[in-house]
Amino acid sequence: MPPPSPGPIPRAVSFLRRHPIVALVLLTPGIPEYLSGSSNLSGILWNPVVFGAFLLLNVGMYAPGALLIREAMVRWRGGWGTVAVLGTAYAVMEEGIADATFFNPHNPNVGVLGSYGHFLGTNWVWIPGVVMVHVVFSLAIPLFLFGLAFPDLRGRSLLVPWQIGLAAGILTVDTAAIAAIGAGVLHWFDGWAVIAVCLVVIVALAGIARRLPAGWPKAPTELPRLSPRRFFVLGLALFPAVAATPAILGAFGAPAPVAWGALVLLLGAFAGVLYRSVGRDHHRRHLLAFSAGAILPLAVLGILGGLPVPVVLGADLLAYLFFRRLWRSVEADGPGPSTGTLSVRPNNLSGAG
Repeated sequence: MPPPSPGPIPRAVSFLRRHPIVALVLLTPGIPEYLSGSSNLSGILWNPVVFGAFLLLNVGMYAPGALLIREAMVRWRGGWGTVAVLGTAYAVMEEGIADATFFNPHNPNVGVLGSYGHFLGTNWVWIPGVVMVHVVFSLAIPLFLFGLAFPDLRGRSLLVPWQIGLAAGILTVDTAAIAAIGAGVLHWFDGWAVIAVCLVVIVALAGIARRLPAGWPKAPTELPRLSPRRFFVLGLALFPAVAATPAILGAFGAPAPVAWGALVLLLGAFAGVLYRSVGRDHHRRHLLAFSAGAILPLAVLGILGGLPVPVVLGADLLAYLFFRRLWRSVEADGPGPSTGTLSVRPNNLSGAG
């Protein structure tokens, strides 16, 4: 009698183990777009054709960006500072060129921040928060979770040179397509001079990331200084604090430069606490707890935005099972080596994941 065939979940896990890039594609844009409700999963029911078109655009934007930044970490021996700098460059690509939220005061995604803090053609108060979203939710958390899910790939390149070129080409074409669609729908075009400035900023940030010291920044302590529970609370507070700061200051009539400065200081404070508290080793549980806490408010927004038919609950369940599996694997493996840096093993640089 033949053995019973595995169920759908084991088959899915087996497929993702054989195709790790697909797993990264699910993590981003899965977390920043679909769990958050920024792209509503309910569209798959009401208008599957339009939903599929936007899904392709999202995948074409997020997935190549994450793959290219991971390659930079591996090949340049970069740390999470590399992700922060290149993530900022990615945010300029998506929000400055593709979606034009940096400059268009009438973009519906910007809301009141299109008028509060709009100066010299730029939505200044909007920029710090949306850059944080891309650095943390579009890139850092997905790359960290990917590293936990595929520990054998840590320090290994996923792309050979021609695939790097393909990813860059897809990202470029997708950016142009989103910009063209936005120009047609919103009747807004930043202008070639603004796009040129954005490209110069992107190249400059890439140059800075290339010259960062290997593994930078390195935490000042060997072990974490806070418990996983406190890391969870820190992650839980991140998005609400960033979203609430300009709203509260604006409601009290604070000048826009004050709100911008408060946002920058707030983000610096979060980064400083993480830097001082994470430790160089034995911090996988702590960063996993931070990631779960950070994602939770986005998931709540996604559920509220999907009412009365919150299709996103299915994705939330999968995310919960994924985090539970990672947590159990971290507990079973013990503290383990540091994941703060994607260490490079030269014999693996040419391998494709």
